[in-house]
Amino acid sequence: MKRLFILFSTLLMGFFACNTTVNVEKEKEAIKAVIEEEKDGYFARDVARMGETWVHDSSARKVYFSADGIMYLNGWNEVDEDHKTGAESEIWNNAENVKAEFSDFEFNIHGKTALVFHKTTWTGLLYGEELNVVQKRILHFVQVNGTWKYDLMAMYNIPEGNAGENKKTAAIYHELDAENIDMILTGDFIGQTEKGRHTWNREDHRTYLTNGTYKRDSIFHQVAEGNWVATRFFRDMLWNGDTVQVEAMHFKRFEDGKIAEIWEYGDTKQIE
Repeated sequence: MKRLFILFSTLLMGFFACNTTVNVEKEKEAIKAVIEEEKDGYFARDVARMGETWVHDSSARKVYFSADGIMYLNGWNEVDEDHKTGAESEIWNNAENVKAEFSDFEFNIHGKTALVFHKTTWTGLLYGEELNVVQKRILHFVQVNGTWKYDLMAMYNIPEGNAGENKKTAAIYHELDAENIDMILTGDFIGQTEKGRHTWNREDHRTYLTNGTYKRDSIFHQVAEGNWVATRFFRDMLWNGDTVQVEAMHFKRFEDGKIAEIWEYGDTKQIE
């Protein structure tokens, strides 16, 4: 009887192990299907269809990057309004055979969250002129009742820049060493969380790093293109007397080899 129990227990554990293993390739295809569905809804100017691919709560974020800075939408209501504005835009009256092709996918699936990078190539005619724009998208997905949905979409046109060196400098930032500050941050550096909920400058950052409170960053994934670096990292820190770990995203804009701007995205519910 004892041997039978051990055998049964072993088989049972093997069953659950097999059934909890993530099929990465299957999840990649499921995420790609959501990306294509959102795109098809965009070109159909179907706001409801686009909305089905998103989470409908305050965690939703949509970010546009340009050479001049960052424009972001905070929460589902603002993202939905952006969809409606885009669907009603007069630009559609001046577009002919416009297409968006996705390529160069990178997936980082972590449990029920996924970080995805890909390139978008826009072609066609816009206002009578040939359109040939290459854009990078940074996407974050969460699983809701077994279905992947966007909770972050960040987009930027690929500019000129020294991506390799910028990536190294971005990694130095996460060493959290105050002695590096003047070397890696511009004099007018500005950091901000979504919608300016919290901002900090170079001297604020120096104070934060020298306040004696424990903090440590571990970079999980990082990509660089042109004047932008995107970093997904974990920060271990003290919070209400306990050591906690928070997952966060940084989008860093560079000027002349130094970080001029950081937009920080993190779910504060992780430490509530």
